[in-house]
Amino acid sequence: LAKGQRVPLLGQILLQRGFLDKAGVDRIKNYQQMYEISDKIPGYKLTERLGQGAMGTVYKARQLRMERWVAIKILQPELAANPTIKQRFLLEARASARLNHPNVITGIDAGEVPGLCYFAMEYVEGKTLQQLVRERGAMDERQALEIVLQVAKALEHAEKNSLVHRDVKPDNIMV
Repeated sequence: LAKGQRVPLLGQILLQRGFLDKAGVDRIKNYQQMYEISDKIPGYKLTERLGQGAMGTVYKARQLRMERWVAIKILQPELAANPTIKQRFLLEARASARLNHPNVITGIDAGEVPGLCYFAMEYVEGKTLQQLVRERGAMDERQALEIVLQVAKALEHAEKNSLVHRDVKPDNIMV
């Protein structure tokens, strides 16, 4: 390599040589990122990346003491570096743990470890509303109304407990 030239990442080499496509490289990158932090949160073992949002990444994890599956949202490092955002994230996580309703995912734990700010919550097997619409297309009126009714019940319960969900969208609705 010429002086100052960077060594190509393995993923870039595999992509260039046709061994992997872009999606394959992204899957490896996501797995590597998860592996690097998989056991950094005491009491939990991260096993799978479930999704990514503006605030953070959500992983499926095993809560070791309780021997159950949970979902853990990890705040983006650049956001966790902001004390105001980090404090709001942790306050919202704790507030959600006070909610007890069949249409609301239960908060379990929240905290910080060096380099990570996290929120552990009930793991719900299923798909997001966004995934279902992508896979199946538009819902019929009855299905759509049933989902809207369930979401309205959840939001009503949160409002009664002085909480406002600031990010209601199909990607945040589990079916």
